[in-house]
Amino acid sequence: YRVASISPLIPHKIGCSEENYPMFFVETSDKKMQNDIKMEYFKVLFNRKCQWATSDGGNEIKKYTIIQLNSHMPELQRYFLEVVLLVLFKLAPIPQNSAVREEILNIINLFASSKEVSKDIIVGLWAELFVIDQSKDPNYLLASWHVTPEDKYDFNDGESKIEVKATTGEKHAHAFSIDQLNPNPHSDLIIASILIQQSGIGESIMNLMDRIYPRVSDLDLQYKLQSIVLQTIGTSWNEVSRMFFDYDYARCTYKLFASTDIPAIDKLAKLNAIVHPAVWEEVEKKVAKEKRKNTNLFIIESALLIETHYDKMCDEVWYVYVDAVTRKKRLVYARGYDPRKVDDIIAAQLPKDEFMKHCDRVIDNSNIFEETQMQLDSIMAAL
Repeated sequence: YRVASISPLIPHKIGCSEENYPMFFVETSDKKMQNDIKMEYFKVLFNRKCQWATSDGGNEIKKYTIIQLNSHMPELQRYFLEVVLLVLFKLAPIPQNSAVREEILNIINLFASSKEVSKDIIVGLWAELFVIDQSKDPNYLLASWHVTPEDKYDFNDGESKIEVKATTGEKHAHAFSIDQLNPNPHSDLIIASILIQQSGIGESIMNLMDRIYPRVSDLDLQYKLQSIVLQTIGTSWNEVSRMFFDYDYARCTYKLFASTDIPAIDKLAKLNAIVHPAVWEEVEKKVAKEKRKNTNLFIIESALLIETHYDKMCDEVWYVYVDAVTRKKRLVYARGYDPRKVDDIIAAQLPKDEFMKHCDRVIDNSNIFEETQMQLDSIMAAL
């Protein structure tokens, strides 16, 4: 193999195979056997004995874990090198093979995502990268960037939010989801609107990453930039790298609006006016049916029980209480929610005092399930 040291900070090496495939040789702290990984584009061989000539004319023989990309495609090679280097600097200087395996599988999943990527997705991603590039502090925006496409806002630091809207049309005309223009009361929402034109010569998504990357000082944020882009475009990276958009036109048409300045009807209120009466009617039917069957206990569970006045339908209202810290931890770890999304959810709910005014019984669900079960058993015995 032809190899070279990566950095004085880590003992790993970078090299090239006989087929001119890029390779990494990772020195690990343990010799535990791990199953090799062999896929179409990737090969990982654990604990392989390697030998090469040293600068003083001698030979070095040592075991390494070998990571190889089986492709000559320049763009794929480039991002493979960048992402693996980031991972190696994030890991311990001499990591365990299990840690290497975990990180490499994450990388493979990023590169191997096979979902179809529409032009709208590419335009949306290009626009978000454009906003990061235009900012004075790309580190801050990257830290606030959404983790998944399902997040409510593109950028969210828990207080301020930015929603990016891009169009290939000639007017700043955009569609919003029902609640996008209604952030929690203490948040500021900015709409970033961009007109985008595809062109033969311009900036691709990869070009925008190149503009942003040198301005990002944090390794985790560099990795986040790479991973979100790769996760979004998946195996379409080759086609995406050949799609260019007019950067100057986007810059000239780039506008920022306060969400309060955007004309909008209260769509959420309109939707609630349709949905809640229909749900109430359906619940009434079910209650009546259970009464005819002489059912002794019928429970209605609702996050909006007070706001939608179901307390008037019930004989008793029970409030299942969880302290804010525990509630946030559970939503983050059990459901995988972003902490900022949890803050928005909690901020949008009624305060504890308001629930206490309307409830007949309180169940404290802040601790282990067995304690909650004991409280429920006691309530049921008293009914």
